[in-house]
Amino acid sequence: MGVELIRKVRQAEAHAFTWPLLLTAEGRKYGKSVGNAIWLDRQRTPVFAFYQHFLGFADDEVGALLRFLTFSATRRSSALDEATAKHPERRAAQRVLAHEVTAFVHGADEAAKAERASLALFSEEITGLDEEMLLAALADAPTLVLARSRLGGAGDASTSGLGEGGEAGDTAGSGEGLALVDALVESGLVASRSAARGAIEQGGAYVNNSRRTEASSRITRSDLLHDRLVLLRRGRRDYRVVRFE
Repeated sequence: MGVELIRKVRQAEAHAFTWPLLLTAEGRKYGKSVGNAIWLDRQRTPVFAFYQHFLGFADDEVGALLRFLTFSATRRSSALDEATAKHPERRAAQRVLAHEVTAFVHGADEAAKAERASLALFSEEITGLDEEMLLAALADAPTLVLARSRLGGAGDASTSGLGEGGEAGDTAGSGEGLALVDALVESGLVASRSAARGAIEQGGAYVNNSRRTEASSRITRSDLLHDRLVLLRRGRRDYRVVRFE
């Protein structure tokens, strides 16, 4: 229509440059109207969420996106296609896509931080993340809010009452910090205090991705990330954020 308008109004020749519409594997477009848009502005889409968006693309989408959105050479893209087909669990193509697009939009340093945060979600390196990246990394995690007094010492008189089946709950006054057993139950990671003790003793309970194996273990103020957060994890992927206020 633009070419035709110029021909009629200016009696001049014009050329149109077009680009294929970017579509999902199901043939749907990306955008606000379909609810899958991301923003270049980090205030609207934090850098970590931006990185995770591209890391999450399906195997049958990532090859085309690499060619559309990055400057990867054709030979490298083809090699990543092969790697994805042989070892989809490694998500090699997705990692390259996420890193390169994030670096192009937000800079190499921010891309490296987002990549580190993604890996840190399941390693003890989470304790080294700055607050902005930590909050972005945990933004979608189920969260439990507890009073900071639960971390107090002998002066606190709050109790957790009776657990499931009439089990006696720990009290904050029984020592510094909150019993890990109670934290696991209250966060919903386990159904009962006996299940919590079992998870801990079997090596399946983590505080800030550090394994705890003593059933008497407690969460103290020294465990707080940026003075308010603790990441609890049971097993490999089931985790909760505890925010102390």
